[in-house]
Amino acid sequence: MLQTEQKEYKSLLASRKLIVILLLLLTIIPYFSFISIIAFKPSIFGQLIDGYSLSIGVALGFILILHIFFITFLYVFFANWKIEPMVNKLKK
Repeated sequence: MLQTEQKEYKSLLASRKLIVILLLLLTIIPYFSFISIIAFKPSIFGQLIDGYSLSIGVALGFILILHIFFITFLYVFFANWKIEPMVNKLKK
């Protein structure tokens, strides 16, 4: 492998690692926070939202699902915008 190819490969690995770690943290922290509240203070999620017959737990669970879809979108965006061009450059 040439010196420039090694640098490009290391740059690819570093970019991929950064993206994965950031997105992993953005996924794990809200999920474990949600599960921790369920485990230690379930009464918080059982309260109804004022004026609605919907509990806080159900609403936050739905928001968590939407959050995961957003994280997936971010991963696809970064993979196509940042990672894929670097891989294609290395293939040539």
